[in-house]
Amino acid sequence: MRNTRLARFGVAAKHLPAMAELATGEPVVNHTAGRAASAAARATLWTEVENTLAAVPLLARRIRAAGVADTEIDSVRTESRYLAAAVAKIDRLRLQDAPPMTLAKLAHDCTGDPHGFDLDKLNGRRLVEAVAERAGEPITYRPDAVRALLARSGVLADRLSSSVVVLNLRASGTGVVDERLRLGGGPVPLTLFDLTVNPPTLADAAILVVENPSVIEAALAVEFPGPIACTSGHLRAVDHAFLQHAIDCGVSLSYAGDIDRDGLIIAAQVREFYGARVLAMDHLTVTKASAAPSAVPLGKLPDATSPELAAALADRSRAVYQENDVILNVLLGGSPVVAAGDDPIKTVSHTRSALIPSETTRKPRPGMLD
Repeated sequence: MRNTRLARFGVAAKHLPAMAELATGEPVVNHTAGRAASAAARATLWTEVENTLAAVPLLARRIRAAGVADTEIDSVRTESRYLAAAVAKIDRLRLQDAPPMTLAKLAHDCTGDPHGFDLDKLNGRRLVEAVAERAGEPITYRPDAVRALLARSGVLADRLSSSVVVLNLRASGTGVVDERLRLGGGPVPLTLFDLTVNPPTLADAAILVVENPSVIEAALAVEFPGPIACTSGHLRAVDHAFLQHAIDCGVSLSYAGDIDRDGLIIAAQVREFYGARVLAMDHLTVTKASAAPSAVPLGKLPDATSPELAAALADRSRAVYQENDVILNVLLGGSPVVAAGDDPIKTVSHTRSALIPSETTRKPRPGMLD
Protein backbone atom coordinates (compact mmCIF):
# COMPACT_ATOMS: atom_id res chain seq x y z
CA MET A 1 0.00 0.00 0.00
CA ARG A 2 2.79 2.42 0.96
CA ASN A 3 4.71 1.77 -2.26
CA THR A 4 1.50 2.41 -4.25
CA ARG A 5 1.08 5.77 -2.60
CA LEU A 6 4.75 6.65 -3.18
CA ALA A 7 4.44 5.64 -6.83
CA ARG A 8 1.53 8.03 -7.21
CA PHE A 9 3.99 10.85 -6.41
CA GLY A 10 6.81 9.34 -8.41
CA VAL A 11 8.94 8.68 -5.28
CA ALA A 12 10.91 5.49 -4.69
CA ALA A 13 11.09 4.06 -1.15
CA LYS A 14 14.88 4.23 -1.17
CA HIS A 15 14.70 8.02 -1.45
CA LEU A 16 12.63 8.46 1.72
CA PRO A 17 15.60 8.76 4.16
CA ALA A 18 17.17 11.52 2.06
CA MET A 19 13.87 13.37 1.86
CA ALA A 20 13.36 13.08 5.62
CA GLU A 21 16.85 14.44 6.27
CA LEU A 22 16.21 17.38 3.95
CA ALA A 23 12.90 18.10 5.66
CA THR A 24 14.15 17.86 9.27
CA GLY A 25 17.79 18.79 8.94
CA GLU A 26 18.64 15.70 11.01
CA PRO A 27 20.29 12.46 9.87
CA VAL A 28 18.08 9.40 9.73
CA VAL A 29 19.53 6.67 11.94
CA ASN A 30 18.77 3.01 11.42
CA HIS A 31 18.65 2.00 15.09
CA THR A 32 17.90 -1.62 14.32
CA ALA A 33 20.97 -1.93 12.15
CA GLY A 34 23.03 -0.04 14.74
CA ARG A 35 22.00 -2.37 17.54
CA ALA A 36 22.79 -5.39 15.40
CA ALA A 37 26.22 -3.99 14.56
CA SER A 38 26.94 -3.26 18.25
CA ALA A 39 25.91 -6.75 19.27
CA ALA A 40 28.13 -8.25 16.60
CA ALA A 41 31.07 -6.07 17.67
CA ARG A 42 30.65 -7.14 21.30
CA ALA A 43 30.39 -10.80 20.38
CA THR A 44 33.62 -10.50 18.42
CA LEU A 45 35.28 -8.66 21.32
CA TRP A 46 34.33 -11.25 23.93
CA THR A 47 35.60 -14.05 21.73
CA GLU A 48 38.90 -12.19 21.35
CA VAL A 49 39.13 -11.49 25.09
CA GLU A 50 38.51 -15.12 25.99
CA ASN A 51 41.12 -16.28 23.48
CA THR A 52 43.65 -13.60 24.43
CA LEU A 53 43.25 -14.26 28.16
CA ALA A 54 42.96 -18.03 27.88
CA ALA A 55 45.58 -18.36 30.64
CA VAL A 56 43.30 -16.51 33.08
CA PRO A 57 39.74 -17.52 32.13
CA LEU A 58 38.18 -16.25 35.37
CA LEU A 59 39.53 -12.77 34.66
CA ALA A 60 38.23 -12.96 31.09
CA ARG A 61 34.77 -13.78 32.41
CA ARG A 62 34.88 -10.89 34.88
CA ILE A 63 35.85 -8.48 32.12
CA ARG A 64 32.93 -9.70 30.04
CA ALA A 65 30.54 -9.48 32.99
CA ALA A 66 31.56 -5.84 33.49
CA GLY A 67 30.19 -5.01 30.04
CA VAL A 68 31.50 -2.47 27.58
CA ALA A 69 30.24 0.66 25.84
CA ASP A 70 30.58 0.95 22.07
CA THR A 71 33.24 3.63 22.55
CA GLU A 72 35.33 1.36 24.80
CA ILE A 73 35.47 -1.77 22.64
CA ASP A 74 38.87 -0.96 21.18
CA SER A 75 40.37 -0.02 24.56
CA VAL A 76 39.13 -3.25 26.20
CA ARG A 77 40.63 -5.23 23.33
CA THR A 78 43.97 -3.42 23.71
CA GLU A 79 44.04 -3.68 27.50
CA SER A 80 43.31 -7.41 27.31
CA ARG A 81 46.31 -7.82 25.04
CA TYR A 82 48.45 -5.88 27.52
CA LEU A 83 47.29 -8.14 30.33
CA ALA A 84 48.01 -11.26 28.31
CA ALA A 85 51.52 -10.00 27.55
CA ALA A 86 52.11 -9.30 31.24
CA VAL A 87 50.86 -12.73 32.32
CA ALA A 88 53.13 -14.40 29.77
CA LYS A 89 56.12 -12.34 30.91
CA ILE A 90 55.48 -13.13 34.59
CA ASP A 91 55.18 -16.83 33.75
CA ARG A 92 58.55 -16.68 31.99
CA LEU A 93 60.13 -14.96 34.97
CA ARG A 94 58.94 -17.72 37.27
CA LEU A 95 59.97 -20.54 34.96
CA GLN A 96 63.44 -19.09 34.39
CA ASP A 97 63.93 -18.22 38.07
CA ALA A 98 64.87 -14.76 36.84
CA PRO A 99 65.50 -11.74 39.10
CA PRO A 100 62.36 -9.83 40.06
CA MET A 101 61.10 -7.01 37.86
CA THR A 102 59.52 -3.75 38.94
CA LEU A 103 55.88 -3.12 38.14
CA ALA A 104 56.91 -0.02 36.18
CA LYS A 105 59.32 -2.08 34.04
CA LEU A 106 56.66 -4.72 33.42
CA ALA A 107 54.21 -2.02 32.36
CA HIS A 108 56.80 -0.35 30.15
CA ASP A 109 57.62 -3.59 28.35
CA CYS A 110 54.01 -4.72 27.94
CA THR A 111 52.12 -1.47 27.39
CA GLY A 112 54.77 1.06 26.41
CA ASP A 113 53.88 3.15 29.48
CA PRO A 114 55.57 2.71 32.90
CA HIS A 115 52.25 3.68 34.50
CA GLY A 116 50.22 1.24 32.41
CA PHE A 117 49.67 -1.08 35.39
CA ASP A 118 49.53 1.48 38.19
CA LEU A 119 47.60 -0.19 40.96
CA ASP A 120 45.07 2.61 41.27
CA LYS A 121 44.00 2.03 37.67
CA LEU A 122 41.55 -0.58 36.40
CA ASN A 123 44.16 -2.46 34.39
CA GLY A 124 46.48 -2.51 37.39
CA ARG A 125 43.75 -4.09 39.49
CA ARG A 126 43.06 -6.57 36.72
CA LEU A 127 46.74 -7.47 36.63
CA VAL A 128 46.56 -8.27 40.34
CA GLU A 129 43.52 -10.46 39.67
CA ALA A 130 45.42 -12.22 36.88
CA VAL A 131 48.46 -12.83 39.09
CA ALA A 132 46.24 -14.21 41.86
CA GLU A 133 44.50 -16.54 39.41
CA ARG A 134 47.78 -17.84 37.98
CA ALA A 135 49.17 -18.36 41.48
CA GLY A 136 46.01 -20.05 42.71
CA GLU A 137 45.65 -17.49 45.49
CA PRO A 138 42.60 -15.48 46.57
CA ILE A 139 42.24 -11.97 45.18
CA THR A 140 43.24 -9.30 47.67
CA TYR A 141 42.76 -5.53 47.66
CA ARG A 142 44.68 -4.55 50.79
CA PRO A 143 47.71 -2.56 49.61
CA ASP A 144 50.39 -4.50 51.47
CA ALA A 145 48.83 -7.85 50.56
CA VAL A 146 48.69 -6.81 46.89
CA ARG A 147 52.41 -5.96 46.91
CA ALA A 148 53.21 -9.23 48.65
CA LEU A 149 51.19 -11.18 46.07
CA LEU A 150 53.01 -9.46 43.21
CA ALA A 151 56.39 -9.96 44.89
CA ARG A 152 55.78 -13.70 45.17
CA SER A 153 55.33 -13.70 41.39
CA GLY A 154 58.51 -11.71 40.79
CA VAL A 155 57.00 -8.23 40.42
CA LEU A 156 58.08 -5.45 42.80
CA ALA A 157 55.73 -2.52 43.37
CA ASP A 158 56.29 0.71 45.29
CA ARG A 159 59.02 -0.57 47.58
CA LEU A 160 60.89 2.73 47.58
CA SER A 161 58.36 5.41 46.66
CA SER A 162 56.75 5.85 50.07
CA SER A 163 57.76 5.49 53.69
CA VAL A 164 56.65 5.61 57.30
CA VAL A 165 58.56 8.26 59.24
CA VAL A 166 59.54 7.15 62.75
CA LEU A 167 61.19 8.89 65.68
CA ASN A 168 62.77 7.48 68.86
CA LEU A 169 62.09 3.85 67.95
CA ARG A 170 64.29 1.26 69.64
CA ALA A 171 65.48 -1.86 67.82
CA SER A 172 67.19 -4.95 69.21
CA GLY A 173 68.10 -6.84 66.04
CA THR A 174 71.36 -7.02 64.10
CA GLY A 175 70.15 -5.90 60.68
CA VAL A 176 70.98 -2.73 58.81
CA VAL A 177 67.64 -1.11 59.60
CA ASP A 178 68.08 -1.94 63.29
CA GLU A 179 71.43 -0.16 63.16
CA ARG A 180 69.86 2.83 61.45
CA LEU A 181 67.23 3.08 64.17
CA ARG A 182 69.82 2.75 66.92
CA LEU A 183 71.91 5.55 65.44
CA GLY A 184 68.94 7.88 65.81
CA GLY A 185 69.76 11.53 65.27
CA GLY A 186 66.29 12.42 64.07
CA PRO A 187 63.37 11.02 62.10
CA VAL A 188 64.04 7.83 60.14
CA PRO A 189 62.02 6.92 57.01
CA LEU A 190 61.21 3.23 56.67
CA THR A 191 60.31 2.05 53.18
CA LEU A 192 58.46 -1.08 52.13
CA PHE A 193 61.87 -2.43 51.10
CA ASP A 194 63.18 -1.89 54.64
CA LEU A 195 60.18 -3.55 56.22
CA THR A 196 60.12 -6.59 53.95
CA VAL A 197 63.80 -7.21 53.12
CA ASN A 198 65.53 -6.02 56.31
CA PRO A 199 62.75 -5.79 58.90
CA PRO A 200 63.97 -4.42 62.22
CA THR A 201 63.24 -6.08 65.55
CA LEU A 202 61.23 -3.39 67.31
CA ALA A 203 61.92 -3.28 71.04
CA ASP A 204 59.43 -0.70 72.30
CA ALA A 205 56.46 -1.84 74.34
CA ALA A 206 54.20 0.72 72.66
CA ILE A 207 54.31 3.18 69.75
CA LEU A 208 52.20 6.26 69.13
CA VAL A 209 51.09 6.39 65.48
CA VAL A 210 49.92 9.72 64.05
CA GLU A 211 48.40 10.79 60.77
CA ASN A 212 50.39 13.90 59.90
CA PRO A 213 54.14 14.67 59.59
CA SER A 214 53.58 17.99 61.35
CA VAL A 215 53.17 16.04 64.60
CA ILE A 216 56.66 14.58 64.13
CA GLU A 217 57.97 18.11 63.63
CA ALA A 218 56.22 19.21 66.81
CA ALA A 219 57.70 16.22 68.65
CA LEU A 220 61.17 17.31 67.56
CA ALA A 221 60.51 20.87 68.71
CA VAL A 222 59.57 19.80 72.25
CA GLU A 223 62.15 16.97 72.38
CA PHE A 224 59.42 14.38 72.82
CA PRO A 225 61.19 11.24 74.09
CA GLY A 226 58.63 8.58 73.22
CA PRO A 227 58.50 6.32 70.15
CA ILE A 228 56.28 7.84 67.47
CA ALA A 229 55.50 6.99 63.83
CA CYS A 230 53.65 8.83 61.06
CA THR A 231 51.62 6.96 58.43
CA SER A 232 50.56 10.07 56.45
CA GLY A 233 46.84 9.82 55.75
CA HIS A 234 44.92 6.88 54.33
CA LEU A 235 46.78 3.63 54.85
CA ARG A 236 49.18 2.69 52.07
CA ALA A 237 51.03 -0.59 51.59
CA VAL A 238 54.01 0.64 53.60
CA ASP A 239 51.71 1.72 56.44
CA HIS A 240 50.02 -1.68 56.64
CA ALA A 241 53.43 -3.38 56.52
CA PHE A 242 54.76 -1.23 59.38
CA LEU A 243 51.70 -1.66 61.58
CA GLN A 244 51.59 -5.41 61.03
CA HIS A 245 55.32 -5.70 61.71
CA ALA A 246 54.93 -3.76 64.95
CA ILE A 247 52.19 -6.14 66.06
CA ASP A 248 54.35 -9.12 65.07
CA CYS A 249 57.12 -7.70 67.28
CA GLY A 250 54.73 -7.57 70.24
CA VAL A 251 54.35 -3.78 70.19
CA SER A 252 51.03 -2.27 71.25
CA LEU A 253 49.79 0.65 69.17
CA SER A 254 48.00 3.90 69.88
CA TYR A 255 46.64 5.95 66.99
CA ALA A 256 45.65 9.59 66.64
CA GLY A 257 44.48 11.42 63.53
CA ASP A 258 42.53 14.41 62.33
CA ILE A 259 38.99 14.54 63.65
CA ASP A 260 37.06 14.65 60.40
CA ARG A 261 35.43 12.05 58.18
CA ASP A 262 38.65 10.68 56.69
CA GLY A 263 40.51 10.77 59.98
CA LEU A 264 37.78 8.81 61.74
CA ILE A 265 37.70 6.24 58.93
CA ILE A 266 41.48 5.77 59.19
CA ALA A 267 41.31 5.47 62.98
CA ALA A 268 38.59 2.82 62.72
CA GLN A 269 40.71 0.81 60.32
CA VAL A 270 43.85 0.98 62.48
CA ARG A 271 41.83 -0.12 65.48
CA GLU A 272 40.01 -2.87 63.59
CA PHE A 273 43.03 -4.33 61.81
CA TYR A 274 45.72 -3.83 64.45
CA GLY A 275 43.91 -3.43 67.77
CA ALA A 276 45.20 0.11 68.26
CA ARG A 277 43.91 2.33 71.03
CA VAL A 278 42.50 5.54 69.54
CA LEU A 279 43.72 8.70 71.30
CA ALA A 280 42.81 12.39 71.25
CA MET A 281 39.82 11.86 68.96
CA ASP A 282 37.07 11.91 71.59
CA HIS A 283 34.37 14.38 72.59
CA LEU A 284 36.42 15.78 75.49
CA THR A 285 39.28 16.65 73.15
CA VAL A 286 36.91 18.22 70.63
CA THR A 287 35.26 20.33 73.32
CA LYS A 288 38.62 21.71 74.45
CA ALA A 289 39.84 22.23 70.87
CA SER A 290 36.69 24.10 69.85
CA ALA A 291 38.12 27.28 71.35
CA ALA A 292 40.26 27.53 68.20
CA PRO A 293 38.34 25.63 65.50
CA SER A 294 39.58 25.16 61.97
CA ALA A 295 38.02 26.95 59.01
CA VAL A 296 37.20 23.69 57.21
CA PRO A 297 33.55 22.54 57.26
CA LEU A 298 33.15 19.18 58.94
CA GLY A 299 31.20 17.30 56.29
CA LYS A 300 29.37 14.01 56.79
CA LEU A 301 30.70 11.82 59.58
CA PRO A 302 31.06 8.03 59.29
CA ASP A 303 28.00 6.13 60.45
CA ALA A 304 30.06 4.47 63.20
CA THR A 305 30.90 7.79 64.92
CA SER A 306 29.91 7.73 68.59
CA PRO A 307 26.92 9.92 69.53
CA GLU A 308 29.03 11.88 72.05
CA LEU A 309 31.66 12.78 69.48
CA ALA A 310 29.09 13.60 66.81
CA ALA A 311 27.33 15.96 69.23
CA ALA A 312 30.58 17.69 70.20
CA LEU A 313 31.56 18.19 66.56
CA ALA A 314 28.11 19.48 65.65
CA ASP A 315 28.59 22.42 68.02
CA ARG A 316 31.02 24.13 65.60
CA SER A 317 30.60 21.91 62.51
CA ARG A 318 34.32 22.28 61.82
CA ALA A 319 37.02 19.65 61.45
CA VAL A 320 39.62 19.44 64.22
CA TYR A 321 43.13 18.85 62.91
CA GLN A 322 46.20 17.51 64.64
CA GLU A 323 47.90 20.88 64.29
CA ASN A 324 45.49 22.23 66.92
CA ASP A 325 47.41 23.06 70.11
CA VAL A 326 45.00 21.05 72.23
CA ILE A 327 45.67 17.92 70.17
CA LEU A 328 49.43 18.46 70.23
CA ASN A 329 49.40 18.96 74.00
CA VAL A 330 47.44 15.76 74.50
CA LEU A 331 49.76 13.72 72.28
CA LEU A 332 53.11 15.25 73.18
CA GLY A 333 52.56 16.95 76.53
CA GLY A 334 50.61 14.19 78.18
CA SER A 335 47.04 14.54 79.35
CA PRO A 336 45.92 10.99 80.05
CA VAL A 337 42.34 11.83 81.07
CA VAL A 338 41.66 13.68 77.84
CA ALA A 339 43.76 11.27 75.79
CA ALA A 340 41.74 8.29 76.94
CA GLY A 341 38.37 10.00 76.66
CA ASP A 342 35.48 8.09 75.12
CA ASP A 343 35.75 5.78 72.18
CA PRO A 344 35.22 7.98 69.07
CA ILE A 345 34.02 5.01 67.04
CA LYS A 346 31.31 2.56 67.98
CA THR A 347 32.57 -0.91 68.78
CA VAL A 348 33.14 -2.97 65.66
CA SER A 349 34.43 -6.44 64.90
CA HIS A 350 38.20 -6.84 64.93
CA THR A 351 38.02 -9.20 61.95
CA ARG A 352 40.34 -7.94 59.24
CA SER A 353 38.85 -6.76 55.99
CA ALA A 354 40.29 -6.66 52.49
CA LEU A 355 38.46 -3.45 51.62
CA ILE A 356 40.90 -0.59 51.91
CA PRO A 357 40.64 2.97 50.51
CA SER A 358 42.85 4.14 47.70
CA GLU A 359 46.38 5.03 48.73
CA THR A 360 47.31 8.62 49.37
CA THR A 361 50.23 10.45 50.90
CA ARG A 362 47.77 12.53 52.89
CA LYS A 363 44.04 12.19 52.77
CA PRO A 364 42.23 14.66 50.52
CA ARG A 365 40.41 17.59 52.02
CA PRO A 366 36.75 18.07 51.08
CA GLY A 367 36.48 18.96 47.43
CA MET A 368 39.94 17.61 46.59
CA LEU A 369 40.69 14.46 44.69
CA ASP A 370 43.53 12.08 45.39
